[in-house]
Amino acid sequence: MLSGWGTQGKLACPYCMEHTKAFRLEHGKKNSWFDSHRRFLPNTHTFRRNKKAFIKAKAEMGGPPSMLTSEEVYHTVKNGPTVIDEPHMSKLLGYGEWHNWTKRSIFWDNCT
Repeated sequence: MLSGWGTQGKLACPYCMEHTKAFRLEHGKKNSWFDSHRRFLPNTHTFRRNKKAFIKAKAEMGGPPSMLTSEEVYHTVKNGPTVIDEPHMSKLLGYGEWHNWTKRSIFWDNCT
């Protein structure tokens, strides 16, 4: 990925990050986001209230997570390894816990 965001695992959504509503399938042991993004729909959308058509059998009343500013994202990735760094560099602090950043894109190099 050009941006350095990992697209696998529970934290695959770069908007939701640690506020994800992803869950593991009981028999397949894989992550699912099937009904995790209904909260991005308008509050009056019928899918938000529909309990029968979705896995969790719940109405979605919450709103989407707040969007991060570019300064907040930069603060997370600024000390991370780039693609051209040594392959044995450690991952960014918090990887897999509250974000999925795997590397710092070279596009951040001119930022202060």
